[in-house]
Amino acid sequence: MNDDINYYFSLLRTIHPDLYQEYDSVFFDDLELKIKKNCSIPLSFSEFEIQLFKMHKFLDSHTGLHELNIPSSIDKYHFPKVLFMSDSIILLNHDTLISIDGIPASLLALEVDSMVSTMYLPEIANNLKNRYMNILLGSKPSSFSAYGCSLLGKYGVYDSVIDVDTASLIHPLLMPYDSLFIGDSIAVFQYNSSMLLTGDQRNKFQLFLDSFFRKLNASQINELLIDVSTNKGGSDLANELVFSYLSRDSCMIVMKRVAKAEGIKKIMKSEFYNKRFDSKLELIKGNGFLMDTIYVSPQKNKFFEGDVCIIMGNNTFSAAATFCYMAKVCNMAVLIGDISGQYFPFCGSCIWDILPNSKIKIQIPIIKDYYANINCFENGFLEPDIRYPLTPKLDVENYKQIVIEMRRNKENE
Repeated sequence: MNDDINYYFSLLRTIHPDLYQEYDSVFFDDLELKIKKNCSIPLSFSEFEIQLFKMHKFLDSHTGLHELNIPSSIDKYHFPKVLFMSDSIILLNHDTLISIDGIPASLLALEVDSMVSTMYLPEIANNLKNRYMNILLGSKPSSFSAYGCSLLGKYGVYDSVIDVDTASLIHPLLMPYDSLFIGDSIAVFQYNSSMLLTGDQRNKFQLFLDSFFRKLNASQINELLIDVSTNKGGSDLANELVFSYLSRDSCMIVMKRVAKAEGIKKIMKSEFYNKRFDSKLELIKGNGFLMDTIYVSPQKNKFFEGDVCIIMGNNTFSAAATFCYMAKVCNMAVLIGDISGQYFPFCGSCIWDILPNSKIKIQIPIIKDYYANINCFENGFLEPDIRYPLTPKLDVENYKQIVIEMRRNKENE
């Protein structure tokens, strides 16, 4: 395990563009020693994985283990949703949990708090903590199972049996992209994922976009909704394909990019390397930076000329949040919904690696982008042009109401 820990921390120090943005090098030296101490006794694979996951609080949201191996039973049968008030207090229906199945709630809160980056919105962080708490509690065998709990209520401490909850802790998987037509004038492009990394995936996406926008332009559609409210991110290259159908004129977006030369070298050797990184290697020396420019060129005779609205929210992350930002600054669309879940500026262009012994998959970003139009953000989160409450899964009626808001906004301009 020590070899894996050494490899992990060495990689973080060598290629991460801004590892010490919140905590200094001495802190990370101490953190490494602490993890080694916690792993000095024999651990199972899952126990070692959790120990590494417990350093996520001190990393940005793009860094760390790619994902925990979560048993499917935990999503089926789990503890009811709670509210984490701090790193020591958990509330269930306004009462304070003292213990769950004999495990002190304060200890659970502290461990779970260490597993979630501080760069998430409070609601998103709370959802993640609920999921990870159930990993620490362990899975229950059926819907008839229960937890033995001790709680502190209005009239003092009491014991209670809490039945398992069967409501899903995660959103169901959606197609990466899809389309929907509402009546004769409204179209919806459900852009659920930008995780289109390989050449084959992007080629299929290009064919879909070509067919979709060809159909739009051949019909009487004059309002287009692009739904990225559940898009967790992926590749900026996928975004650029979409932009080429939204922009009548070429658009230029300038940003400052911070990186380390070793990181650029590593991504150039990766499975998803693309030629855009060639020019960056010579420009970035050590902990250097460069001014980079992204150009968006329209698809001649294929771009959409109607009104475009992008639906965004707390579950819009990474490349999807960047998609919203770029569409806004290039005047391609109106943003509607809630603030993005992604904190700006953030580190991206991640590489994946494997720890040598455990084979645990890790993710580390190599570039940190700083965008020029800081007025688009509030406390680091991208603001929509129109605030609109979103449901977990938008349906036709939701889309119709959003179009009404979109029209009202246009009339008031």
